[in-house]
Amino acid sequence: MRPSDPVGAGCPVLDLSCPIWRGERVDIWKQSLVVAQTGFHFKSLCDFTVNPFMGCGHGCPFCYVPEVSAAKQKSALEPYGVRDPDAEWGQYALLRMWDEKEFRQSLMKMCRIPPGKLMQGGHRAIMLSSTTDAYQHIRHPDSERAKELNAYRAYMVCKALEIIRDESDLRVRIQSRFTLAENDLELLVSYGPRLLLGTSIVTLDRSIGQLYEPHVPDAERRLEMLRKASAAGVNVYVAFAPVPPHCDEADVRRTLQAIAQVKPCTVFCESLNVRGGNLERIRKRAAELVVDSRMDLFENAAEVPAYSLRTLKMVERVAAEVGLAERLHLWPDKEVLGGKTAYAGVADPAEHAAWLLKWWNRVSEWPETTSAHQASPCGSDTATSIIPATTLDTVPIVTATTI
Repeated sequence: MRPSDPVGAGCPVLDLSCPIWRGERVDIWKQSLVVAQTGFHFKSLCDFTVNPFMGCGHGCPFCYVPEVSAAKQKSALEPYGVRDPDAEWGQYALLRMWDEKEFRQSLMKMCRIPPGKLMQGGHRAIMLSSTTDAYQHIRHPDSERAKELNAYRAYMVCKALEIIRDESDLRVRIQSRFTLAENDLELLVSYGPRLLLGTSIVTLDRSIGQLYEPHVPDAERRLEMLRKASAAGVNVYVAFAPVPPHCDEADVRRTLQAIAQVKPCTVFCESLNVRGGNLERIRKRAAELVVDSRMDLFENAAEVPAYSLRTLKMVERVAAEVGLAERLHLWPDKEVLGGKTAYAGVADPAEHAAWLLKWWNRVSEWPETTSAHQASPCGSDTATSIIPATTLDTVPIVTATTI
């Protein structure tokens, strides 16, 4: 038997003759694309997510998605030739099937969730994507198959965005380490202030970039995409993440100065967090490049929170110097910086607690304009206002008793 063909007028029909039996790591996943509720805490990114892939072809060694998502699908991935979803991260990218009816049903279900049931500062936004990249280029050893899958991805993502725009009032946040979103600028512009386009970058230093994000365009190229989008009328943001031990203050300053030039609504930032097998993947990649991984510091439990706090405080200071203080949104990891080890290493625990609460309770910017049909870039001189959190969501404030 074969899975049923995707439904929806105009949707390309792929050869879906059971890729699960062929054992290909780049092919069609067994499940359809849907809108799902997410469980992000203290990040103020979104309330919902749309993930067109199981897996991701970028294979960034630092990524901890395998530990929090793909590893839970271990048995389902085995027929595709994936034995260890964490260690083999980047070697599989399985594109979900498109079922227009099922997608609409999931969207309507999410729209009916009351604001009080949603996460802190999620803006009633759908994120494309949280566990993969909706705009990644699919690599397949068969060039014809690659062409077919890439066309399918492009159609599915555009169709999903059109339905969200026309049949809901939800916002959309796109985050990509690739540049294919440039192909959809007309569609993104049509959202007005309901949509934000962002990219994640580690550094402008290409040698460090080759260690942490080797299979995506250079950071300068991704920032160029945001400049093009902003010029077209799309509101943009940047995730400066992660900031690894290789990045010193001079590197951070160069990166933040470049980010400031695209006039982002928000600059999210986090230090490198060790999850699952990402430590070993970074070490493996460093060995391939014959460079120091600098991962030894993570072997010392007391040094990890010290590194994280030192890094975030450095970013905070430099962001103020380059004019990004009001747009900066740090993501202090609760496990690393909210635990006993972190508190034992700071001079003033009360001050540390207040600093954590400041960032955990921060709600990211979301632009609105006087016109419902035309967006104004957050950093431009046109009339743009940032909606206070109290008008966006019912926000549960984190207090010291929750630390």
